[in-house]
Order: sequence, then C-alpha cells, then structure tokens
Amino acid sequence: MRPSALFAVVSDRARINRCTVNASIHPLFLINRRVFSMSQHRDIAGTVCSGLCLCHCLAAPLLAAVGGMGAFGALIADKRVHWLLTLSVWLLALTSFPRAYRRHGRVGPLLYAGAGVLAVTLALFGESHWETTITVTGSLCLVYAHISNRRHMAGLVADA
Repeated sequence: MRPSALFAVVSDRARINRCTVNASIHPLFLINRRVFSMSQHRDIAGTVCSGLCLCHCLAAPLLAAVGGMGAFGALIADKRVHWLLTLSVWLLALTSFPRAYRRHGRVGPLLYAGAGVLAVTLALFGESHWETTITVTGSLCLVYAHISNRRHMAGLVADA
C-alpha cells in the first residue's frame, strides 16, 4: 500500500470518527433532544424557583409595610418556606449547572449561579437588615444564570 493511500485511509477514518462524534450532538437525534430538553426544563424550573424566591423576598417586607400580614403573611414569614426555597434552589443549581458546563464549557452561568446560591444561603442564615437585599441580589443572579445557561445550551443545538 502506498503511503499516500495509507494516509487517505487514516484520514477517512479520522473523518468518520469526527462525524460520529459530531453526530452524537446533532439536534435530529432523539437521545440528544432529550438531553437538551431535560436541561431546558431544569433551567426553566430554576428560573421559576428563583423568581418565586425573589417575589417572596420582596412581598414579605411589602406586606409588613402595608399591614396585610394575615394568614398569607404568616405563611410568607415562616422560616420553613425559606428553607424549602433554598433547598430547591440548591437542588436545581446542582442538577443544572455542572452538567451544562460540561456540555457548553462556558464558565459565566456557573459563576453567576455560585454567587446566587451563596447569597441566598447566606441570607437564610443571616438575620440583619441586609437580608432582603442579599436575597434579591442572589435571586437575580440565579435567574440570569439559568437564562444564560439555557441560551448557551440552545446555541449548542443551533451550532450542531
């Protein structure tokens, strides 16, 4: 076999291997579509959960200022709601961001998510007048991180 023919065979095998690798992330394959669908669902759920956390943290002081702290206000002020929201933020962040980072390789959403989760957790344990500000900032970081993460994952489908 000639060296050029051998190079052609090796080159064709490399091209086939590259096509096989690229085909595994092609949007027309059902397996890949499920992966992106689950990632998008996690990001949507994370955005909704972070938005609920944001609304909760803004509604409690607002209801206290207006004086409408009835049963709904008591529910909002309950510490178990804080724990439930923080736990769901942690779970959604841990299931969404590391896996998506391995797929798209962008560190931005991971950093914003880390800052947001840290802020929400610190606000849970802190009892100061800065608690609302810290939680709102953390929630906004998480909302931005989930939206950015979803856009990067959608960009993988568009680039494939």
